[in-house]
Amino acid sequence: MNTIRQAMEAEVIHAFLKAETDPAADRWSKYYGLDAASRARLVDHPDLLSEGENAERLKLLLSVRAPLYDRFIRGKTWTLVDADIQELENMMYPSTDWLHLTPSLRVGHGARVFAVMPRTNASARFSSDRDRCHTIAKLYASQVELVEPIAVSCDNVFVIIEGCARVTAYLMSGAKSALRMFVGEPRRLQPLDTV
Repeated sequence: MNTIRQAMEAEVIHAFLKAETDPAADRWSKYYGLDAASRARLVDHPDLLSEGENAERLKLLLSVRAPLYDRFIRGKTWTLVDADIQELENMMYPSTDWLHLTPSLRVGHGARVFAVMPRTNASARFSSDRDRCHTIAKLYASQVELVEPIAVSCDNVFVIIEGCARVTAYLMSGAKSALRMFVGEPRRLQPLDTV
């Protein structure tokens, strides 16, 4: 992965909320209950250096995704990176929700399955996921920039915690370039200076 720069946890929380509160793009938006003015202030035009706004965004995320935040976001060292195609293919889906694509949970395999899955043979759930991925793949193929996905390192494997459909769609789009995303690593203890 090519490191672009270090990132703040506030940026990651913002990216998470931006993706999940977009009523046109994500099925989670209804759970956040943001009105248009609050979404404009906290998500569309954020001040990521404002402690007050960052606290509001964290409170909003915790209202819907507290277990995910506690397990995967809190206390990580964050980096904005460009992940190449092979790195994306080797990433893992976070849960068994994606087992209909691949028993190994590998994103590359899931993208290949969705790319060829016939619409008429798919169940209603798989069909909606497939259609959503195909729609997003068309956006990527048209060079539309979308919210950066978020992954964390777990035992030297990168697991996507937000943006599974976007990463899958990126691979389906035939893109050859790297995808920009946030990656979290467990904080490492710095060795004490000895005298």
